[in-house]
Amino acid sequence: MKRTNLSEVERERALEEGIDPSLVEETKVKWVSALEIISQVLSLDCSNIEVVYEPKRVFAVGIDWYNSQSNLLIGTPRRETPFDYYPDLEAKIGGVAHEIGHLADYDQYPDAQYVKSSFGGCSLRESGISFEQRASLYAFALAPTEFQALVKTRIQSNRKRKSGVEILWRYDGEYEAIETLGEIGMPRTFNVARFLKELFNQASSSDEYVESSMKSSLYGLAKSPDSDLVMLDKSYDEEELDRVFSEYMKGKISEEEFNARRRELRSVQYIEGYNPAKSIDYRWIIRDPAISRLQEERKKWQRISCTPEVRNDMITALDYCIRELEI
Repeated sequence: MKRTNLSEVERERALEEGIDPSLVEETKVKWVSALEIISQVLSLDCSNIEVVYEPKRVFAVGIDWYNSQSNLLIGTPRRETPFDYYPDLEAKIGGVAHEIGHLADYDQYPDAQYVKSSFGGCSLRESGISFEQRASLYAFALAPTEFQALVKTRIQSNRKRKSGVEILWRYDGEYEAIETLGEIGMPRTFNVARFLKELFNQASSSDEYVESSMKSSLYGLAKSPDSDLVMLDKSYDEEELDRVFSEYMKGKISEEEFNARRRELRSVQYIEGYNPAKSIDYRWIIRDPAISRLQEERKKWQRISCTPEVRNDMITALDYCIRELEI
């Protein structure tokens, strides 16, 4: 059983943040439980991973892989975010799975040269998805239900952090699916921007958070693996993409104008024949149980009533992962 009570150093960190140490301890207990649950579906020995409260080093959760003893770092509650960012155990399991994905990447490529890419972090030269997307795709293959819970909770908590209130607009499963597919670098075959604009129009037009949250759904694939299109030294201009997207959402420019600017910025959401699931290594994942979890999630999506393109893209993503794990 891992240590769940706070160390003196962690207690001091909580007090420095103006947070009740007992709240931090309750949060830490849940993260320890999530780590123990994930360790049961991995061949990786997680006994050397300690959960540590580090509000100055990470926002919500991160992992330190440079020490001989790895630490799962938790950063909330903290002064700027005085609540547990991922309150549900299911979301925490998805978060731990994502951080294990980073460990798997680093273990696979300990001396890899990363290059700047979009959507947070860096990308391996031979990969069409970013460093963060690789970890998310690993987490999705390991714990698909829990990773989607992570995405849903992040949407809600980000709204709470920025506005100080619980989420007002009820994001439906389709938006969460679009966000999930973007975060794992999987293709979206439908018109993402048009779909998001329709959702935006259903929300309050004055709700800036809804608009800013939707922008991340656009990013999708970080870059094309096509040698003629690969961006090895720079990402596309995300600030400019955000600005153009805002104009499109508010009806200031047409869809044709938006798509033309997006092509200029080399923002990619779909590449014919490209399977991102082939670009990562599934080390440590115990295959048969993982395949069963993915198949169960696939059955769930077959029953979900939503836009056919969204459902089909999610099922395709699950199928991609299943096929790679069956090899």
